[in-house]
Formats: sequence, C-alpha cells, structure tokens
Amino acid sequence: DAGFISIHTTLTYEPYGIALPPNDAHFMNWVENFLDILEGSGNMEVLKDKWFRNGAWVDRVWEREIT
Repeated sequence: DAGFISIHTTLTYEPYGIALPPNDAHFMNWVENFLDILEGSGNMEVLKDKWFRNGAWVDRVWEREIT
C-alpha cells in the first residue's frame, strides 16, 4: 500500500463523439440521419450493450491474440 486508494465510481462522464470534416453539411446530415435510424430501430441499444455495457468482446480479442 503506497498511499493509493481504490475508487469504484466513475470520475467523469464523457460522451462519445464522431469526428466529421468541417463544412460538409451533406455528410453531417447523413450521419445524423443514420444515428436517428439506429436509435429509432432499437439497434443503437443493441450496439451499446455489445460494445460498452458488456465486456465479453474484450475476452474474445485476448483469446485470439494468445492462440
């Protein structure tokens, strides 16, 4: 114990972002429409569960690295 403490709560909340080229209104519109469709269909929640809420995919990556 070197004076470190363990905390079990999130220090900050950082929303995720998507980088888009400046001055490309058509591409920004496409991305916004795509995200709206994902939200409306329920597929955004499926993706959030897979990649952010469930860490099982990390174990599969490590299994591939080792074998």
